[in-house]
Amino acid sequence: MSKFMRLIAAGLALLVIFALPACGGGDSAPRPIPIPDATVLPANAKTVLAELPDGFHQNTLVTLTLTSNGYFAANPTGHCALVARADLSATQTVITGQGLAIGNVSETFNGNPVTPAAQIEVWGYTPSAYGHLLAPSAAAPVLRDGVPYTFRFWSHIDQPGAVPTVRMTIVQAGSVIYDTGPVIDSSHGFDVTKNGLWFAHVFDNAASGWSISLTDISVSFD
Repeated sequence: MSKFMRLIAAGLALLVIFALPACGGGDSAPRPIPIPDATVLPANAKTVLAELPDGFHQNTLVTLTLTSNGYFAANPTGHCALVARADLSATQTVITGQGLAIGNVSETFNGNPVTPAAQIEVWGYTPSAYGHLLAPSAAAPVLRDGVPYTFRFWSHIDQPGAVPTVRMTIVQAGSVIYDTGPVIDSSHGFDVTKNGLWFAHVFDNAASGWSISLTDISVSFD
């Protein structure tokens, strides 16, 4: 199969995942793994959400509901990150995997000028600790303190070494308010057999009184 056809197939696979929710019955249906709720505070800026066994999966779907309790107001120049397919053993020196940057990334290369907002980010494409933001096809909505947002992040990789496809949606009050559509991650370079999930606040602010609530967290593999 040509590279072009593989990319089309990856996009179609993500569209199927997005359009058809998992249902009971049948061994092929992905089964969500529930993850305990978590609260991120200034004192625990880095929080491991799940240490999942190593192993390659073509599809990874992460779902969670995030509520900023004063975080955006207290950290106007900072952001937080949700990292999937992460190598948790390396987090002290380098970030690896794919996920989301949530907050202010306007001064970063490819960063969305809208703040605070959410954008897909990938890490580990070079031997550095820095990530790479993937430019979406449409402007993301402004996020607000006190509002629950359900984030869904998909990652599809045909096989180790293949070009990944990623996608993010944001749901508010039961309605999809943002959908990046399938986005090609041409800068991949992380270990695709790692399945850690963690969340971190970037650019620590000494201000107190804020928190981030993460609820209804789940991971599905297929």
